[in-house]
Amino acid sequence: MTDSERFSAIIQDKLAGCLDLESAQSEKLWAHFELMRLWNGRLNLTSVIELEQAAVRHYAESLFLASLLPPAIRSVADMGSGAGFPGFPLAVARPEIEVFLIESDQRKAAFLREASDLSRNIRVRCVRAQTFTASLDVVVGRAVRPMEILDAARRTADRFGILLSRKDAEPLAASYSAEIRPLPWDADSVALIGPVPRGT
Repeated sequence: MTDSERFSAIIQDKLAGCLDLESAQSEKLWAHFELMRLWNGRLNLTSVIELEQAAVRHYAESLFLASLLPPAIRSVADMGSGAGFPGFPLAVARPEIEVFLIESDQRKAAFLREASDLSRNIRVRCVRAQTFTASLDVVVGRAVRPMEILDAARRTADRFGILLSRKDAEPLAASYSAEIRPLPWDADSVALIGPVPRGT
């Protein structure tokens, strides 16, 4: 089995029953992973770069969040996208959705622009999340303070989705009438999804 086949098999195994990827989609994810490893040599995009760990932590988690978005969704913004998570895998899994990758660091945004060549539905914006304005369906994020994502969602979207620990998600779920969806392979990590909390 080649590295790319092993990478795809790990992702498919974690997402069994949640999301099926076509071979062309798996190839795009692998191309992103290879590009990320190349850029990581000169720009610290992520500390998680080993194949198996990255396949789960970066790609499978992001794709699980993508699987939770309603079918009618047409626009998403990933706040503080960094190396492109969860936004890049989401864009690959849901090609009908226009995905904005919001990243204020110019060097990381340069990486995202190169990665965006792999998927036509990606738009990169090198701005701070606090200044990004648009009319969107969903705001998502990971490894960003949840309140920043919620604040951005209040300004721009109808719904939000955040990947975080169960411990951090539980108080937010109670406060914002949001749903906790555990990752199928890790009950301590969850997706927190819900309607935008207006007026709170």
